[in-house]
Amino acid sequence: MTDITQLDAEAPAEAIEQPQAEEQVASTEEVVEQKPEIQQTGDPDSVVKRINKYAARAKAAEELAMQEQQKSLLMQAQLQQFLASQNAQRAHQQVDPHAPVPPNKAQYEGRPLDYAESLAQYYVAKGQYDGMQQQRQYQESQREKYNRELQNQYSAKLREAKAQYADWDDALESLELAASKYDQSVLDDLQLSIKSLSNGPEVTRYLGLHPEEFDAIASASPRIAAIKLGEIGVKIKPLAKKLPSAPPPPKQIKGEIGKGAPTEETIDQLARRLARQR
Repeated sequence: MTDITQLDAEAPAEAIEQPQAEEQVASTEEVVEQKPEIQQTGDPDSVVKRINKYAARAKAAEELAMQEQQKSLLMQAQLQQFLASQNAQRAHQQVDPHAPVPPNKAQYEGRPLDYAESLAQYYVAKGQYDGMQQQRQYQESQREKYNRELQNQYSAKLREAKAQYADWDDALESLELAASKYDQSVLDDLQLSIKSLSNGPEVTRYLGLHPEEFDAIASASPRIAAIKLGEIGVKIKPLAKKLPSAPPPPKQIKGEIGKGAPTEETIDQLARRLARQR
């Protein structure tokens, strides 16, 4: 009786524990069934791909920003260069302060004859100014032509001297070393004086062989230097071929002040007529 009673008493406990075990199995099965979904949403490869995608976008945006910055800097540099060139051009094209200025018509309101008189004086002054400008341009063109002829003849004689003297290269190297101590303006004056001599290449060689004399000449005034170079030229060799003569005196060029006048005179035409009468 006692065993039966004990078995009966244990039976409800088993009955109670069996549903709990079934519930645990069911919950475990649910977890197993949910795992694939968690693995699908939390795939490491997918996360890496997303990160790489965002990183690529960020890098592309950074590169685009760099390109835009470089374009901006380039445009600023080009703008500064353009403005600098414009300023230089304006400075080069500044009006000559000595150029005559036409009268201001507004200052002669109601006084047409006074305005015509001032305008006539302007035309006279402008004609003289234009004539001086043309004369200056003519002198400059003649000077350039003379220097070209001088350089051509000197170059031809220089080639002959190089072929004639075996020590030409040594003399020229010595002269260049001695000349390196002086300003370019001094050397330009000496070179022009040497080119003007009929035996300029021979004088050049002589100075290279005697650098101490070159120092004495380069240290003297332009006038004394030209005299000393001429003395060396006479001492070395008699004058050979005649060099081109100095540029002829400039022609006197007068500015024109208008020609003729229509039948109906305006104030401007009256001023021009007054200017021609002076």
